[in-house]
Amino acid sequence: MPYVEKNKLIAMVEGAQRGDVNAFNEIYETFKHSVTYRAYTFTHDWDIAANIMQDTFIEVFRSINNLKEPLSFVKWMQTITYHKFTAYYKKAKNDGLHNS
Repeated sequence: MPYVEKNKLIAMVEGAQRGDVNAFNEIYETFKHSVTYRAYTFTHDWDIAANIMQDTFIEVFRSINNLKEPLSFVKWMQTITYHKFTAYYKKAKNDGLHNS
């Protein structure tokens, strides 16, 4: 994950929690590549990783107000990314798209 100075991270998260679209866009632009890469390390497929990244940011947008501690944002987002991967994997396995 990219390094973000803690006061800047707090400002971005709190701004997004207040509904500031620019703050959320800044979060997205700051972390989209690292989230995609993290998803790629799980999937080894860039297209699937891009879909997981999109699903991750949809979830971040929907639930950012539930985050109590802005400095926990990165870990929280990484957890969401992992859960989105496991949901993808379970669906793919149930649909017969994955042989493992």
